[in-house]
Amino acid sequence: MNKKLKERLLIVCECGITVALALALCPLELDFAWLQGGGIDILMVPLVILALRRGAGWGIATGATFGILKYLLWSSGGYGIPSILLDYVLAYAAVGTAGFFKKGITGTAVATGVRFIVHFISGVTIYAITASETVYGITTASPFIYSIVYNAPYVLANGIICAVIVVLLEKPMSKIPKNFK
Repeated sequence: MNKKLKERLLIVCECGITVALALALCPLELDFAWLQGGGIDILMVPLVILALRRGAGWGIATGATFGILKYLLWSSGGYGIPSILLDYVLAYAAVGTAGFFKKGITGTAVATGVRFIVHFISGVTIYAITASETVYGITTASPFIYSIVYNAPYVLANGIICAVIVVLLEKPMSKIPKNFK
């Protein structure tokens, strides 16, 4: 087996392990009464680390794969195929955008922002039918306000937790070789 093929195989295995680790973290998700949706978790951490190590292409593909499997294994439903695509596949693929950056803090911030945008779009389009609900005691007649109020708390909390963990792991992770020697 040539060196290039071995390196690709190593990366594919690393992506598979990352997906498995993120799936293993799913039961640790915390749901709080103050959250209208989503939950607090550390699922983004392995996905961001993979993206930082292997780049955005691998990160996006791994995030999308994780999103599909998370939906199949842990979801309680959604509003059809568009909801699945936005809230699972594209939202976790967005986490892979961290791979466009070298630094964990910048990558995590951008990944969190892009993930929020995907969830925001889902809220404004698919979940607009629930826009007249009361969220945090606020009646949100506008789908835009509803989507921000619904998605921002949990996405931002997850992004902050992820950024702290990734920054703490950055130095130790830099010692792990990326290729065969």
